[in-house]
Amino acid sequence: STAPSAAGEALGTTAEPAATGCEPTSAAAGLAVNPTAEQAAKKVKRNVALHVGYVGTAYTGLQANRELPHLATVEGVLEKAILAAGLISEANFGDFRRTKWTRSSRTDKGVHSLCTVIGLRILMDDATYYEDPEGICYARAINRHLPADVRVFCVQRTNKSFNARRWCGSRTYEYYLPAAVLSLDSADGSSATDVARLALLREVLACFVGYRAFQNYAGNRRQYVGQKAKGERMCLVC
Repeated sequence: STAPSAAGEALGTTAEPAATGCEPTSAAAGLAVNPTAEQAAKKVKRNVALHVGYVGTAYTGLQANRELPHLATVEGVLEKAILAAGLISEANFGDFRRTKWTRSSRTDKGVHSLCTVIGLRILMDDATYYEDPEGICYARAINRHLPADVRVFCVQRTNKSFNARRWCGSRTYEYYLPAAVLSLDSADGSSATDVARLALLREVLACFVGYRAFQNYAGNRRQYVGQKAKGERMCLVC
């Protein structure tokens, strides 16, 4: 889901989640990885959901593009930080199929997000989640390697079938229209001409209010056609 610039830019100064009294293993904490210590920690691959927020001004979009540098996209920056935190292996780095990477939504160049869910498999110690079920320790470990405009809020355990896109119940987008494009006569839109123009704009926008199928986001569009009666795969557009 997207957010306005003011809310997004505040993210850059957001402090890391508070410590919960537990810390992941050395690799997850962003320290040097010792293979012997890793084996002793008995790390296993587990499916998780990362709750992520970011200011998209400096990025070409959320989705990774292997033809561009890693720092060009939010996912590229995030994947690199997860590797640096020791939560994925170098052998799996750069291939989302290996880590079963999914995303709840996508954003274009310069668009911000207050909460995007990323699903993937990471290396972790099961014992950590008994004390820290929200995975704040793992979020802090990743955040140590992220720029200020990208933050992981929590890392939650999921089942093996979790898919961030398919399991997403709703998506909320906010769009801001610059007043300049409306050619208003007054700064506050209070003139008679401006009032009439704004009334016409609201009338047009009202045509889009209602439940709409997100067919363009579907891999198999036919499965979403005719779902209105069931109330599935629909979104209220305001």
